[in-house]
Amino acid sequence: MAQSSHEASPSGQPILRKGKACANCRRRKMKCDGVRPVCGPCAKSDKAEDCEYTSGSEQSTSQKLEDKIQRLQTRLQDLQTPSSDNPTLTLQQPYVYRSAPASRPLTPEYKEPPQHVKLILTETFLAYACQYGFFLHPERFRISVLYPGPVGHELRPSPCLLFVTYLLGIHFSQDTDLKRQEKTYLDLTIQQLPHDTTSTTIQPRYRLQIIQAEVLLSSYFFANKRPLEGGYHANSAYSLGAASGIQDMRCQNKLPPVFDDVEEGERVNACWAIFTLDRGWAGVLGYNSNTTCTIGGTVVLTTPMPREIEEYASGKYQCEQREGYTIKCFVTGRESRGESPSSRTVLAKSTFLFEKARSLIRVSFPELPDDQRPEYMDQYSRFRTLALTFKSTLPPFEMWLRTQSIDFIRTAYVGITLLEAALINFHAIAVRQGDEKAHQLSLISAHEIFTNSINLASASWNFGFLNPIIAFAWRTAFNVLFQELNSRPSSSSSSARQSCSEDPLHRQLRKGVASFANYSHCCSYINSEVRGMMHLFHGTPS
Repeated sequence: MAQSSHEASPSGQPILRKGKACANCRRRKMKCDGVRPVCGPCAKSDKAEDCEYTSGSEQSTSQKLEDKIQRLQTRLQDLQTPSSDNPTLTLQQPYVYRSAPASRPLTPEYKEPPQHVKLILTETFLAYACQYGFFLHPERFRISVLYPGPVGHELRPSPCLLFVTYLLGIHFSQDTDLKRQEKTYLDLTIQQLPHDTTSTTIQPRYRLQIIQAEVLLSSYFFANKRPLEGGYHANSAYSLGAASGIQDMRCQNKLPPVFDDVEEGERVNACWAIFTLDRGWAGVLGYNSNTTCTIGGTVVLTTPMPREIEEYASGKYQCEQREGYTIKCFVTGRESRGESPSSRTVLAKSTFLFEKARSLIRVSFPELPDDQRPEYMDQYSRFRTLALTFKSTLPPFEMWLRTQSIDFIRTAYVGITLLEAALINFHAIAVRQGDEKAHQLSLISAHEIFTNSINLASASWNFGFLNPIIAFAWRTAFNVLFQELNSRPSSSSSSARQSCSEDPLHRQLRKGVASFANYSHCCSYINSEVRGMMHLFHGTPS
C-alpha cells in the first residue's frame, strides 16, 4: 500500500511530512498542503507554473535555470572583458562560419502545419511581433516562412525561429483549436535552440535569426510571468549579440558583409531589440542589466539608434552616415538634428531612462556612504534633466496617431508611457529629498499615462497586443494617483461631501483601469497587473 505524505496532528489536521512540500513553497518558506499537481498556496498566489515536486537531492526546474543563468552571466562578464588573462570560462565563438548542408536534424515526428495554417500563423505573428522584439524585415521574412521547401531549407528561416514564429502566432491567436498546440511549439523551440546555436553545421545566414529567436522567446516567457526563463533567454540573446559584434557596427568582422541597407538595418535593430529587452525587464524586476554602454571609460555601444525597418531601404540611414545618433550623443546632449521621429528610437531612449530611474530609486540614499552620495546625486540630476529634455522634444501624442503604420503607433505609445513612468521614478527621488514641487510633477506624468490610454479607448483604438512591459508603467501611474486619492482628507459635513463617483480623480482612475483592461487578454503579466489595480480600486468607496 502506498504511504501517504500526510500524518495526523493531535488536533486531527493533516501534517505534511518533512521534504514533501513543493519546491516553490520551500523556496518561499510557505506552508504547503502537498496537493498535486498544484498545491493550494501556489494556486492562490497565481504561481501554478512554479509548483513542482522533487525527490531527495534532485534540483527543481527553477534551480536548474538559476544555475544556467549564473553560468551564462559569468560568460557574459568574460565577453565584456575579453582581455582578461584568466577567463572564468572558455568562450566559444558561436558564429564561426563552417560549410553547411541545406537542412539540419529535427524532431523525427515533426510535421509542419498545412500551408493555409502556416499562412494564418505567419500573418497573426507579423501583426503583433514588433511588440515582442521582432527586428527582421516583415515582407522578406513572410516570403521565407511560406517558401514551399522543407524545414531547414536554405531559403527558409532557421528551424528554431520558424518554431517560435508558429508559437507566437498561436499565442496571439484567439482560435481555441490553435491554442491547443501552443505547448507543442514551445517544446519544439526549446529543443531546437541549442542545436541551432552550437551546431558545427550552422550557416552564416542563420546568425541573426537565432538572436531573433532568443529575443522572441524571452519576451514570451516574461509575458507569461516566467521571469527566470525570460531572463535566461535575454542573457542568451545578449551573449550571442556580443559574440557577433552587433553592438559596434564599425567593426563587424564577426558577421559576413551585409547584402544591402535593409540587412544592415536589421542588425542595427537587433542590437536595440536586445538592449530594450534587457534594460526594460531589468528595470521591472530589479536585476542588473547586461547591456553596457561603456566599459572602463571606453564606449562599446556605438551602433546608431534604430529606425523603422522599412526606412532603411531608402539608403538615408546607413551606419557610416549616422555617427551623431548614438546613445553617447544622446546622453551627452550632442545628438545630431535632422532625422524625423522614430518609434523605435523613442522606445530605446525611454527604456534606457526607465532602467536608470529604477536603478536609482532602489538605492536608499540615507544608507549610502558619504563618499558615494555626490556621485549618486550627480547621476540622478543628469538623467532626470535628460528625461525632461527628451520629453520636451517629442511631438504631442495625438501627432503620433496620424501615421499610417499601426506598428509605429503601438511602439511609440509604449515608449512614451515608459518615459512618463521613468519621470515618475525620478520625481519620487526628488520627493525623498524634500522637493514638494516634484510631487506635482509626478502627478502630471501619472495623469498623462492615464489620459493617453483613456483617449485611445474613447477613440476606439485597440492595439490588440502590446509590449507586456507597459503594464508596469500603468501600475506605476496607478499607484501615484491611487495614493493621491486616498490621501485626501474626508469631510464630515454632508453638504461638503462629494461622492467618489463625481470626483474627477476617481473618475479618471475608473476609466483608466477600464482602458487597461482592454489588454488583459494579451498575456498573464498584463492580466495580473490589471487585476491587481482593479482589486485595489474597487475596494475604495464609490
